[in-house]
Amino acid sequence: MPLTRYGFIGTAQAFDFTESYVALGNFNDNFRRLDEKITDLPGSVGGHDEQGTGIASQRSGVVRQELTLVARSRAQMSARRDAINGMAGWGKQRLYMQPSDSAAEERYCDARIIDIEYDKQEDRFSDLHQPFRITWSVSYPRWLTEGSVGAIWGIALYGQAEWPGIALAASGVLTETTLTNSGNAITHPQITIACSGSQTAENPTIQRIVDSVVVDEVTRTMTLGNSETLVIDARDLSVLYEGNDAFDSAFDYDHPEWMRLLPGSNTIRVVFANSGDAATVTFKYNDAYYGV
Repeated sequence: MPLTRYGFIGTAQAFDFTESYVALGNFNDNFRRLDEKITDLPGSVGGHDEQGTGIASQRSGVVRQELTLVARSRAQMSARRDAINGMAGWGKQRLYMQPSDSAAEERYCDARIIDIEYDKQEDRFSDLHQPFRITWSVSYPRWLTEGSVGAIWGIALYGQAEWPGIALAASGVLTETTLTNSGNAITHPQITIACSGSQTAENPTIQRIVDSVVVDEVTRTMTLGNSETLVIDARDLSVLYEGNDAFDSAFDYDHPEWMRLLPGSNTIRVVFANSGDAATVTFKYNDAYYGV
């Protein structure tokens, strides 16, 4: 199914692909392109697989869409070309797509236009029917649904409320919960650890458990004090303590992706150093898909 919109409709930076004068053509993305990391071994058969038996790593993604603008006059086409070409200066915006199931929730990615191509062909009446080829780059190559975290990732924008996330009242040395990723691709949560005015938490640690084994872990060696907050963002690979950068030697992780939520149910464990430690741990994440 086609793209539906780019940007936020109702703002100055928005384009609606469902308009009657837009005819969408071929679409593709490369969100299923994974990296091979095999080192050939001289004098031997085959090579060394640097990723072992794990999931292959993934580079940034690309989305491409062909479309044709239709106009009733050359003046109208000039205005419509200007609207398309102007998107080159928008920076990163949200790009929406409707799955083949029209009743399914829209999916989106955060994308930046890197190429807008078109050829003016006077002998083919391109002033009335103008083909375009648009290419976006996507730093996080996933199609996401808004059902998990609301309309905006981590912020409130254009009157849309920030999603509160899934909050866990963690206390003592160990608290467990289950997080569900309803998509078919790995997704990465933003984790906020917040102490109230009467709480403290020493060495806050978040783990993902599979068959009683810790497979992902993020931790910071510190004491989170009264009314203090630590944010560990596994998508942006950032750590903030009281709003300041805290990605330093006190922070540690086991996997290069920090914390992964696989499709289905994920057992999550919150670990503190002391029986009297307590904090509210909030998880924000999207259901993620490799395609649409």
